[in-house]
Amino acid sequence: MDGVVNGMPVIVYAARGQGGGDAKRAYGRSSTELFAHIGRLRQRHGILKQGTFHIIFLWSLGGVRMADVWIFNEAPGGVHDESGALLRVYIFKDMERCGQKEGLASSVTMPVLGAEAALRRDIIDLNRYIHSPDIYPAIPGLPLTPHYEGCP
Repeated sequence: MDGVVNGMPVIVYAARGQGGGDAKRAYGRSSTELFAHIGRLRQRHGILKQGTFHIIFLWSLGGVRMADVWIFNEAPGGVHDESGALLRVYIFKDMERCGQKEGLASSVTMPVLGAEAALRRDIIDLNRYIHSPDIYPAIPGLPLTPHYEGCP
């Protein structure tokens, strides 16, 4: 799922499943509720105004809303360098940042970030990259979906 929250382009992956990690249980059943939470996080935490775009993973831990916010900061003109974008990650438990020097993250985020980085190198136009749901990387076997309203 993609969109723009308070001026920042975002791609959002919501955990799904029967266990405690199901984002729908923690965030509500609509993408409106989900994007409202992201907007409140951005308003409360100035660090989330950094970067070119964000990839956000929403999940729950013991029924508490969790968000892994990966901030991609690209050089002007897009990604042309082999090293890719400069990344920062901030982890939030409900509305509070988890730690100042360490993070707590869902392990399923790593393969998705690798696939997204490869895709981003191929698609230079940021607007096309953010707003093309038909080009999300296919990563079989992971309990994530970029299509929040279509979660089973």
